[in-house]
Amino acid sequence: MNSVDFEVLVKWLGKSQVDPTQEKRYCLLFSARRGTPFEYSFIYLSKEEQLMLLEKYEGKPVVIEVTLDDNTQGMKIPDGATSWDQVEYTSPPGWKFMRVREDKKLGNDINTVERVIESINSGITGEFLKDMLGPKKKNTSR
Repeated sequence: MNSVDFEVLVKWLGKSQVDPTQEKRYCLLFSARRGTPFEYSFIYLSKEEQLMLLEKYEGKPVVIEVTLDDNTQGMKIPDGATSWDQVEYTSPPGWKFMRVREDKKLGNDINTVERVIESINSGITGEFLKDMLGPKKKNTSR
């Protein structure tokens, strides 16, 4: 599966009418350029994913593995937004949370991110490549 590692950070906004308990949410995805993080995109995380990250990491940055998923909506926070009610949800594809990467301190470099997105958009899967290469032959040479 094609996946990307992003550093995800907390964003603080005013309380939502829908969920007045949540002022901070993990949603800012950061990539890196030559080892320096920069804001890349947003991710929508479920309440369960939010709670898990907030309880375990207490608002500190954490690296997560995500994939671009055709069934997951995207998320955008307009400049100047002051409340979670102003968040815009975009049509799929969107970034889908897979797991926390405890072994990493920094998200993937932007070049890696772009190559993975190209690979996803090409429609070429691991299964397709295996089929193209054919069955694995035994090495009979001595």
